[in-house]
Amino acid sequence: MEELFVETKVESLEGNKVKVTVTVDAADIDGRIKKTYKDFARKYNFPGFRKGKAPRPVIDNALGAEAVVGTVTEELLNGTWTAAIDEAKLAPVGGPVMETNEIVKAGEPYEYSFTIELRPEVELTSYEPVAIEMPFAEATDAALFVEARIRQEGMQLVYSEPPEPYPVWADPARLRQVFVNLFDNAIKYSEPGGTIFLTLSRTPVTVSASIRDQGRGIAPDDLEKVKQRFFKAKNSVRGSGIGLAVVDEIVQTLGGRFDIASTLGCGTTVTVTLPVYHPGQEHLHDKI
Repeated sequence: MEELFVETKVESLEGNKVKVTVTVDAADIDGRIKKTYKDFARKYNFPGFRKGKAPRPVIDNALGAEAVVGTVTEELLNGTWTAAIDEAKLAPVGGPVMETNEIVKAGEPYEYSFTIELRPEVELTSYEPVAIEMPFAEATDAALFVEARIRQEGMQLVYSEPPEPYPVWADPARLRQVFVNLFDNAIKYSEPGGTIFLTLSRTPVTVSASIRDQGRGIAPDDLEKVKQRFFKAKNSVRGSGIGLAVVDEIVQTLGGRFDIASTLGCGTTVTVTLPVYHPGQEHLHDKI
């Protein structure tokens, strides 16, 4: 059922968090209540009535007066907070903490609030490139940052360190943000028992870092769109749809290239390619 928002208000809090207040139209609430009564009438057996024909008072008497409105409230909260996030164009890093104990009422709009943590905002107007090395600390830091979460989700991280460092020309802070984002995606789209691989490679002029998962993959018709802001693929999970777009912007700003290869049902490989650093020849570091 389509959500009809009267308004979505966002209030900034400390610690990169926001409070989101959502109001759902009374007509939408009434439609949800009507649909849930019909679903219950078909789902349960009520003596003296054919399937789907039990009236509301009979359903309330058999299941409890708050059974229907309680179900509507739970489904509303679970099903609309992500739409509210999209409506407000927010980029969360976790789930919401709900701040309501009220249930819906027929004929009245329903208002609820939640707090949620957001990704740090990315400023791409300028950056300070420096010579760093692969395996650079940013990739390692990102791996360590998510390793505990990977284990908690029942997965493992495989990372083979090359025998010698690979010098690249990039911004360390931006690069760490890229890898945290990519690891986060790999975790979200993988199943327990899967493995996430971090692989580094180089050519005479470029250095590449690839993160491969064994998750659900991306449909071919979605693959060319996943770098677009706010695009959400058919099999997407929680999120605002801006993560890969931000990664692409950062990598391009650093003079690199961001590639995605995926097979539906088998997994996805994302690759960040950056220029090799030439000491004393910074003018050679053009975009790839």
